[in-house]
Amino acid sequence: MTGDGGEVQRWREQLAALPAGPALAAAIAAPPAGVVEPAAEAAQNGDLLSDAQRAAALLDRIVARRRLLSTWLAQEIGDVALLTAIYPFPLDDLPTELGQALTLTDGQAHRLLADADTYTHRLAATLDAWTTGQIPAHAAAAILDATTTTTDHVAARVEALVLPHAGSRTYDQTWASARRRVLRLDPDATRRHQIAATTRCVTRRALPDGMGRLTLTSTAAEVAAVWEAITGLADAAAPRPSASGRADDNLGDNLIDRDLGNKRADALVDVCTDILAKGGYHNTLIPRRNGRLPQVRVTMALGTLLGADNHPADLAGHGPISADEARLIAGDAELRRLICDPIDGTVIDYGRTVYRPPRHLADLVTARDDTCPFPGCRQPADRGQLDHIDKARPDPTTGKPTQGATNADNLAPPCTHHHQAKDHRGWTLRRTRDGSYHLTSPLGRTTTKPPHQPGNPDGDSADPADNEKTVDDQVGESHPPDDPEDQPPF
Repeated sequence: MTGDGGEVQRWREQLAALPAGPALAAAIAAPPAGVVEPAAEAAQNGDLLSDAQRAAALLDRIVARRRLLSTWLAQEIGDVALLTAIYPFPLDDLPTELGQALTLTDGQAHRLLADADTYTHRLAATLDAWTTGQIPAHAAAAILDATTTTTDHVAARVEALVLPHAGSRTYDQTWASARRRVLRLDPDATRRHQIAATTRCVTRRALPDGMGRLTLTSTAAEVAAVWEAITGLADAAAPRPSASGRADDNLGDNLIDRDLGNKRADALVDVCTDILAKGGYHNTLIPRRNGRLPQVRVTMALGTLLGADNHPADLAGHGPISADEARLIAGDAELRRLICDPIDGTVIDYGRTVYRPPRHLADLVTARDDTCPFPGCRQPADRGQLDHIDKARPDPTTGKPTQGATNADNLAPPCTHHHQAKDHRGWTLRRTRDGSYHLTSPLGRTTTKPPHQPGNPDGDSADPADNEKTVDDQVGESHPPDDPEDQPPF
C-alpha cells in the first residue's frame, strides 16, 4: 500500500467511524504504509509521510485502540457479573478463583466482583454507555466512585444527569460533576459518613531505596487526633543520633537536624516500636504468632552481614533493601541462624542456636515460604495457620498423625481464608520437591507459586563461588495482631 496523504486520511476517518468491534480491531492492525515504519525504511519504499501526518495518524490509532480496549473492559464487567450469577461453588471462593485466573490478589479480585455487581444492578445505564463506546472507562469509574455512599435512587438520578457529558470529560471532571449532584440531591450526610467509615483501614506499600509508605484511612476526627498527637511529640523531640554517622556543625557530632515531617514520622514509629517492645498497649496484649511475638524478618547473606560484600537483603513484607540498611537493622536484632541452599537460595534448615529456644519447625516453614502458599496471596506466613498439606488426622488415643506426616515437606502456612478453602471447599494444594506450590481450583484451573528464595530473591542461577549461609535477623514487626481464633491448628 502506498503511503500517500489521501490513503492515510481515509484510514483515519475509518478509525473514527467504525464502532468498537472486530472491524475496528482489524483497521487498527493494518495502518497504511509509512505510518508506523521508520522514516528511512518508508523513504526507501516510497512511502514517506511528513512527521505531522504520521503523528496525527498515530494519535488517531491510539485513540481508536483505547476506545476498543475500553469497550472490551466493559464487556469483561458483564462477564464477571454473569460468572458471579452462575458460579456453582461457594461465592466466598470466587475472588480466589478469579484472582488465580487473572493473576490478581483476592482483594483486587473482590473489588472487580463488587464493581461488576454495582454496574450491573445499580449503574446499568453507565455500563451500557461504556459497553457501546459512548463513554471511556475512566468516566464509568468516576460515576461509580462518586456514587458509592449514596442511595440507589440518588445514584440513578446523578447518573442520568452526568452521563450526557461524561464522554468528553476527564475522570476528575466527571467525578466532581457527579459528586456535586450527590451532595445536592442527598442531604443525609450522617448516613453517607457512616457508610464511608466502614472503609477505615491502614495500608502499606514498598518504595525505592529502603523506604515504605503507611497510609491511614479513617474519619476526619480520628485522623486529626493522630496528626495532633504525632505533631505534639514532634514539637517536643530533641535532635537524635544520625543513622549515617554524619556530623552536623550546628548540632554536634553524629546529630542530624530533622524537619517537622521527619519528626512526625519518627514519633509514630517510636510509639509503635514501644508497644512492640512492651508486648502490648494498656491492657491489650499482642498475641503471639506460632509461639512468638510479631517480628521483622530481614534475610541477608552472611558475607553481607560481615561486610564482605554488599548484596541486597530481603525485608519480609517489603522486598529488597540495601546491604547498609540490612546491617543497620541487624545491629539491634536477635540473630537466628537460617541456612539457604547454596545453589538456588531456598531455605533448607533453621538452626536452634538462638538466645531464646524457637519453635524450630514452625520457624523453618514460615521462613522458607514467607507468605501464604496460595499464588498471589501476600499474607505473611507468620500470620498464617501452619497446616498439613496432606491432611493429618490425629489418632483419638495417641494424638499422633495417621495420614500426612508432620514435617517441613508436608507443612505450609496458609492464611485463614485459604486454609478453609483448601480443607473444606474443594481446593487442592500440592508441594513439589523444588519447593513450588501447585494450586488447583474447584473449576480445575491450576496455578503455580515458585519457591521463595531469600538467599536468591530474583531466582537467578547462583555462581558456585557465592555459596554462603544467610542470617535471618528478627526484631519486632508492625503487623496488626491476629484474631484470637486465628491460631495454628497443627
